[in-house]
Amino acid sequence: MDAACDSPEPEQSSSESGEKMKKVYVAVGAGADSKAMVLWALHKFPRDSGAASLVLLHVYPQPKLIPIMGARIPASQVQEQELIAYKKMELQTISDTLDQHLLLCAQEKVQAEKLVVESEDVAEGLVQLIAMHHVTALVMGAAADKHYTKYEIVKEFDEADIKFQHMLRELESVKKQAYEEKHGREKAEQDLFQAFQKARVSENMYLGEVKQKNEIEEKLATVMEEIESLTETTDGLCAKLQEERKKRSALEKRTAHSDRIIKDLLLQRDKAVREVEALHAKKGESSATAEGTMHITELSSSEIKDATNNFDHSLKIGESVYGSVYKGFLRHTNVAIKKLNLESTQPESQSQSQFNQEIEILSRVRHPNLVTLIGACKDAQALVYEYMPNGSLDDRLACKDNSKPLSWQLRTRIISHVCSALIFLHSNKPHSIVHSDLKASNILLDGNNVAKLSGFGVCRMITDEFRDTTTLYRHTHPKGSFVYIDPEYVMTGDLTPLSDVYSFGIVLLRLLTGRPGFGLLRDVQRAVEKGCLGAILDSSAGGWPAMQAEQLARVGLKCCEIRRKNRPDLQKEVWTVIEPMLKPASIMLCSLSFKSVSEDLGGVPPYFICPILQDVMREPLIAADGFTYEAEAIREWIDSGHHTSPMTNLELLHRDLLPNHALRSAIQEWLQTDAQ
Repeated sequence: MDAACDSPEPEQSSSESGEKMKKVYVAVGAGADSKAMVLWALHKFPRDSGAASLVLLHVYPQPKLIPIMGARIPASQVQEQELIAYKKMELQTISDTLDQHLLLCAQEKVQAEKLVVESEDVAEGLVQLIAMHHVTALVMGAAADKHYTKYEIVKEFDEADIKFQHMLRELESVKKQAYEEKHGREKAEQDLFQAFQKARVSENMYLGEVKQKNEIEEKLATVMEEIESLTETTDGLCAKLQEERKKRSALEKRTAHSDRIIKDLLLQRDKAVREVEALHAKKGESSATAEGTMHITELSSSEIKDATNNFDHSLKIGESVYGSVYKGFLRHTNVAIKKLNLESTQPESQSQSQFNQEIEILSRVRHPNLVTLIGACKDAQALVYEYMPNGSLDDRLACKDNSKPLSWQLRTRIISHVCSALIFLHSNKPHSIVHSDLKASNILLDGNNVAKLSGFGVCRMITDEFRDTTTLYRHTHPKGSFVYIDPEYVMTGDLTPLSDVYSFGIVLLRLLTGRPGFGLLRDVQRAVEKGCLGAILDSSAGGWPAMQAEQLARVGLKCCEIRRKNRPDLQKEVWTVIEPMLKPASIMLCSLSFKSVSEDLGGVPPYFICPILQDVMREPLIAADGFTYEAEAIREWIDSGHHTSPMTNLELLHRDLLPNHALRSAIQEWLQTDAQ
């Protein structure tokens, strides 16, 4: 119990009680009725009696609830500084109240003092105060009844009462110690019982381990016997291996001579290839224009108008902000003619720049999965391409004109075509090419559903000045369709090959689901995470193999990562996933391709047609895949870094090319007969 304010001296002994003034303790509360109690005490002990002095006593209990912002918060949840401040404020209020009561006593000329003590319990605090100060007279408030507001009583204590209270406290302490000893004994008995239980469990575990050890020893003996048997078998196999090695050595000696002959032939072939390349380089330099990029046929305006019947609206097969596309018939060949739209909203200089850009790019590169630029007419501002009878991938996914849906095998093949074309563009030397407008409407399909990229009007070359940086990029203004465009390209304006990877991912997911691009990433991500990818696959494509579909979906999501550094490398990561999926459909697609080419060329034997150029071969060469190609086309394919077959997309076992003399003779004989 803590005491505060003015503490009175202890009561004097009984021998001195007659000599000194008797002290009367008045227990004063914190309420408004405390004044009435003081007045009652003054009345009970008047000033003229001189028999007593008053001690205004207040027991302050520790606060349990603290009022904060209209709520009462438990003291245990309040910070210590706030609790101390609250106690200080209450004690000050109580002290002020007692001071007013002291002033009242002074007015009545009664000697008085104040005493404030702190205790956890008010009653306990009073008992301790009585014992400490040897209180013999205490004025306390009594309970009110229904006839009177309140009345006060005076209790007087003698030495016997004090001793009795002391004995009660000692008895309570002994009782508490006895309870604690009993509780400790019960806990000790419980701990002993638990120790017995643990000892029994340990004994059972020991017996189990002994049993397990015996079983392991038995198994070890059995294993040792098996090892001895395997050792004997291995010795026999080693003897056979030695015999096979001897046979192999003999075969190597026999083939050594053949290897030397093949090596000499390869050296001769390489020398011939270098001579041919040198001749081609000289030929290219002599036929190039002043810019060094024009390797296409110059067409007149009249030819373009005749081919399109003066741009007849019924022949229009496509339209964009850059121009309109017409189907035409030029020099006995079906072609697609794109006429620059001079009335478009974009500036004429920008349209002209895109016109020249497409000529520059397509005159530099050639690939089976890039649309072929046949010629151009500057006067009519028109570009002439090979005709793609099956239209765009966007139209085929929407089954435009009641066209048949693409099967999952064809969609897998189209994915590989687009990936192969992008790898070719990005690895182009000396400048990498970024398409920057890859979308389903810029992927065209020929009669055999071979996919070819178009729309090179906004593509960009990564020039040598950027080669020194870790990542190839070019700063430009974002162009292209919003759904397919790289988000980081939009924010920074830095165009890199990884911008095409993002667009490729959107195209891949569209081929899987058949859905438009808006919201597609979110839907596929949720389906993959929940394991319900089959629910959003395009059912019109047939039954996708579940594992293949999930692999393609994960590749597509990886390509569409927001940050470029998290996107995969097309050649090292994406192609290794797509390539094994092509084997089941390769034979069927190859036969369909040859059949379509034969029909388009009006009865020309299909084996006379180069699968890459789709034209009659002049110098047929046989590649490692068993197919025959035009010499210039297959050499350009291999020299551009491809290690797979243009027809099957399977790995080429070697890069050797052998002349097909029999086919060359047959083609020459057919050409002479056809000319006659």
